[in-house]
Amino acid sequence: MPKIAFIGAGSLGFTRGLVRDILTFPALADSTISLMDIDPERLEFAKTAVTRIVEAGKYPAKVEATLDRRQALDGADAVLCTILAAPVQVWRHDIEVPKKYGVDTNVGDTRGPSGIFRALRTIPVMVGICKDMEELCPDAILLNYTNPMAMLCRAMQRESAIRLTGLCHSVQGTAMMLAHWIGAPMEEVTYVSAGINHQSFFIEYQWNGKDAYPLIHEAIKRPEIYQEEIVRNEMCKHLGYYVTESSGHNSEYNAWFRKRPDLIEKYCTHGTGWNPGEYAYIVKRYLERGPNESLIIRNNHVHSNVGIGLWLDVYNRNAIIEDNLVEDNYGSGIMDELNVNTTIRNNIVRNNRKDNNTGGLWGGAEILIVNAEQGDVYGNDITVSGRGRGIIMIYESYRSQWPSRDYAVYDNTLRFLNQPEYQNPHDPIGGISGGAGNDPFWTSNNVFDRNTYYVQDGKLPYWFWGEAYDWEGFRSRGHEANGRCLILDTGAPC
Repeated sequence: MPKIAFIGAGSLGFTRGLVRDILTFPALADSTISLMDIDPERLEFAKTAVTRIVEAGKYPAKVEATLDRRQALDGADAVLCTILAAPVQVWRHDIEVPKKYGVDTNVGDTRGPSGIFRALRTIPVMVGICKDMEELCPDAILLNYTNPMAMLCRAMQRESAIRLTGLCHSVQGTAMMLAHWIGAPMEEVTYVSAGINHQSFFIEYQWNGKDAYPLIHEAIKRPEIYQEEIVRNEMCKHLGYYVTESSGHNSEYNAWFRKRPDLIEKYCTHGTGWNPGEYAYIVKRYLERGPNESLIIRNNHVHSNVGIGLWLDVYNRNAIIEDNLVEDNYGSGIMDELNVNTTIRNNIVRNNRKDNNTGGLWGGAEILIVNAEQGDVYGNDITVSGRGRGIIMIYESYRSQWPSRDYAVYDNTLRFLNQPEYQNPHDPIGGISGGAGNDPFWTSNNVFDRNTYYVQDGKLPYWFWGEAYDWEGFRSRGHEANGRCLILDTGAPC
């Protein structure tokens, strides 16, 4: 049974994604996942999330959590590091101090004066981890996801004999983006990426075995695609190959884009994709949230992600997700997990869960609510294709101290296209579900009403996971008193 230690497990996005990947390998499915963080609350969130992954996948893995780094490292076979050595109130100065001297920085976690500041603060911690590993798990490999990647890895290699390498997750995301641009299903795409972290290029990109670069070069000529990734598209035009990191990152790695205000305005300010390159982009996103308060996610086109499209991670209050187009993602469209008082409204959410095997129920809804409370979902236009699902709420009080409660889902329109034949309660669910048949789901002040479901004639979905209620059965439990279930083609009642 391998032991895999996560140092900085409170970095929940990394931790969950990595655990999911690790457990898909048969040789690692029975691993002991040892989670360590210095923040007890975020550590508890991480343990809850990872335990959920293990149980949902029915893996024989064991999950443990500790605030003691040495305990997590003791006897480990592999160590994954995702730490941030200081809060935003500290590292914001990495960005703001250079700006006073004319150095305009976008992210500041990899190179330049901002990257050096971060390295000076982080190297002692990373070397300390290596020294603990030399004593407690000298044969383990260290996989580092913490930036500045090159400087940290170089420092650790100079000071320790521990086997280590640095990794980044950007390759897969960019491959998906390019596939979407050329209209290629991702399962028909193969590629080879090469370079140094964080400056890798796709040296091969093929669709069904044929070179797809001519299609990529044509795609980036289209104004809407050029505008999405201005810096990266300019690099591709001049170099011939597509780079894996975001335009914002690459505007720092290729400093010509940031050497004058007019160039920053032209190339780094008006892009429509994630992080086009504006000054202090990541700092602003952190500070907007304050203590995870009042985050607003608005007017985004979220598409073609390998996993969930728009995931509101844990520990947020009063967030608003509105006026977004979320489509063609391989997992769920929008997910609200372990948050309080989220509003999800007026979004177009369609054709997600393209990979029907992604995370079982967890990967499979246009809108997924997980152990969240006091939220509202309304005014959304939802299209479900094939074996997808509509709006699902998961109630897991038996696994977590954060149940789904006081949540209202109303005034949404859901259309179900190309539906399969529903065979059992665990088959793809058409409308709304609770969790495993728990009666508390129905007594926690959750309400669904005034929603309209358009379904195919003769293919009525289940409305509750674990207990197969038909439309009238669902209403008999106190929901959808004013809701409608209509036949897609005729508008007749179900």
